[in-house]
Amino acid sequence: MANVPEVLWAQRSHVTDPSRNLISLAVKVVDPDHLESHLTNTSLTFSALRLKAPDLLGHASTPHTIKYKFHIDFFDNIDSERSHYEVTGSHVLYKLFKKTIGIEYWPRLTKEKVKLHFLKTDFDRWVDEDDQGDLDDEENDTFTERFPLVTPNNGASLDTRNLAVLQEELGSKSPTTAMAEFEAATASDQESSDDE
Repeated sequence: MANVPEVLWAQRSHVTDPSRNLISLAVKVVDPDHLESHLTNTSLTFSALRLKAPDLLGHASTPHTIKYKFHIDFFDNIDSERSHYEVTGSHVLYKLFKKTIGIEYWPRLTKEKVKLHFLKTDFDRWVDEDDQGDLDDEENDTFTERFPLVTPNNGASLDTRNLAVLQEELGSKSPTTAMAEFEAATASDQESSDDE
């Protein structure tokens, strides 16, 4: 039997800008090994497999596969041609563009008025309908252009501007080479401060 992953959702609307009429979905599946996503104008069918290795405490003695699956019929149509998803380390992030342009929010994500136990509001991305006009362009761009990525080490957000700066600084260096240079520079800085 398949597990149903937690799905977080939020939305934005704009009266004239189609790029700001969207739904975001964050599906909590860590490092899926095999992912199938079937997106239509009216629904999303998601399935994924994850190979789980034996844990260090010995609770699971052999590797096994975890299966994830869910299906959602949307409240209204989306533009499946423009919509897309991205796999990060801890989530599969969907950016779904609403087909109908308008300022009104959907009253719910699903077509039927039912409570799905796995579907929750993403309060980190949610903005009340009345407050979305108060957002400055940078806040809207962060939501619409790229979902923020969270690193497992510190939980800090990393947007595309920071990623571009990091890639520019690295240049053609591999991450291993860059890290070795950073550690060497940090060690020499530490030695200099110890000498004083």
